[in-house]
Amino acid sequence: MLGEFTELLELMHTNFPWTYYPEMFLRIVVATFCGLLIGLERTKRQKAAGIRTHCVIAAASAVMMILSKYAFADITTSAGELYESSRGADVSRIASQVVSGVGFLGAGVIFVKGGTIKGLTTAAGIWAISAIGMAIGAGMYPIGLFATLVVLLLNLIFHKLHVGDDAYSTHDIEVEMKDTPEMRKILTDILEKYKTNVLDCKITRSDEEYIALELSVKMTGKIPFDDCLKIMDENPDIRKLAM
Repeated sequence: MLGEFTELLELMHTNFPWTYYPEMFLRIVVATFCGLLIGLERTKRQKAAGIRTHCVIAAASAVMMILSKYAFADITTSAGELYESSRGADVSRIASQVVSGVGFLGAGVIFVKGGTIKGLTTAAGIWAISAIGMAIGAGMYPIGLFATLVVLLLNLIFHKLHVGDDAYSTHDIEVEMKDTPEMRKILTDILEKYKTNVLDCKITRSDEEYIALELSVKMTGKIPFDDCLKIMDENPDIRKLAM
């Protein structure tokens, strides 16, 4: 038993020498770094999948790609050729399963709220970072690094220019205020100032003078905390503002 183990280990490292391992380690490190760059951008947008998620997916994808390419070095034919297909060594098998398997992770960050769907861009990013990790794992550094640059530029530029509907995020805003024409006008002006598009609205009367509004809106970002305090200070008739 020990002899067979030693023989297989020797065969493995004859075809895949120890000197190859530093290169494989480098691929994993580079893939993780690419995941960190994209994850950092996603974290700043307060998305569900951030730095850790992207780093882990990129590193794992690189490992799986390395396995897909080199894990069968101990499988040989009688003639000494590597990767006999009849023994199940298919260098694309693991890689192809990564492509479909990562889709389940992406599905986990997509959810429907009301009439809107959130998380599509984050899910696409997870799928993209797995492809980048696989490219780095395959030793195609230029492809992986260039793809990282492309994904980063797409996220940064499109979000900055608000290109496409997915540049806007959906938020819930709760407001309790005095029900007067003046306050309704003030609320409308506030929503226009922050370029909000009201998707859904629920209005209830809390008492004779006040109404409570639950708004589902689409906007480029949340109203800053300091701005919320300023709105409350300037408008005493608003006694609740939450988002």
